[in-house]
Amino acid sequence: MPIPTKHVVFAAATLFAIFACSAGGKSASTDTAQAPQEATLADSAKNIALHLNKFDTLDFDVFSNQKWDRLKESHAADITVSWPDGHDTHGIEKHIEDLKAMFVPMPDLSIKEHPIKIANGHWTAVVGHMTGTFTKPMPIGGGKTIAPTGKKVDLMMTTIGHWTDAGVMDHEWLFWDNQTYMKQLLSARSLHAQRSRPMFWTAHSLEASHPHATSAWVTGSVIICSTFRASHPRIFLDALGAFHS
Repeated sequence: MPIPTKHVVFAAATLFAIFACSAGGKSASTDTAQAPQEATLADSAKNIALHLNKFDTLDFDVFSNQKWDRLKESHAADITVSWPDGHDTHGIEKHIEDLKAMFVPMPDLSIKEHPIKIANGHWTAVVGHMTGTFTKPMPIGGGKTIAPTGKKVDLMMTTIGHWTDAGVMDHEWLFWDNQTYMKQLLSARSLHAQRSRPMFWTAHSLEASHPHATSAWVTGSVIICSTFRASHPRIFLDALGAFHS
């Protein structure tokens, strides 16, 4: 028995309506599930962009122009900084003190280029191009200095940062080649003179003209002699036989 045409049309319309409702429900459900994920990804991308932009400002403007009152825009008050020689410092004030010391022998020190920038979540890794000219005496402790050579530093460095939800770094790792740094700064005669004499170590009272930790330049590398404030508040190590230009 043939099925009336109006019944076929009605059945087709019914199936179409059922399919449409089913598809529509599935689409809405999928959209609802994807919305939080997409929002999270958007927030992550936004934060990554903010971190990298803030780091550009840190190196290109704050560091290069010595605007230390603005370091808090990118650094937490209790930040830990890991230096190339492996020692750590704690707190933004100590970090500012160390950064200021870098400019004493090289007033024109700057970072003006970031050729590589990588970021993911709360992490950034940035390669910087650091340059400067050794035009002022370099203090090395004990009232001694290294005479300026007029030579230029031109090397690549890397900074890895961990960022908090507050938009500042709570830990910063600094990497560069200290031996290359010293070879670029010092004359060949200075390097030869240092390598030809033995290295000595001695202890000094902090009250005898050494109120802070000092830096000593030994065999082409920077050795940071830190004060033992916790267990040895009056004593620290200082290197003798520093470079003489």
